[in-house]
Amino acid sequence: MTSTERRNLFRRALDATAAAQASAPESRVLLSIQRQLEYLIGVVSGSHPADRLDDIILGLQAVREIEGWHDELADLLHRCSAEVEAMKRERALVTVKITH
Repeated sequence: MTSTERRNLFRRALDATAAAQASAPESRVLLSIQRQLEYLIGVVSGSHPADRLDDIILGLQAVREIEGWHDELADLLHRCSAEVEAMKRERALVTVKITH
């Protein structure tokens, strides 16, 4: 997936999170998800370093808190989580190439 496609995916998930927050404005889980997605958008846009990718727990939050309540958002979060894993693998490959 290109960085533009990733940014679009993360943006769609952020928009779906904002829509979910309308029905649960006090949800700390949704606030956490929002912050993670904003960070990921920053990473793919080049404004944030990728050093906190290991802290992203969108898939876990989708399973524990979102599935069964907002399935569309849960699906987007699982897709985002898969992209984060791909980003971590890509970052690891770049690190290996730089050190050799």
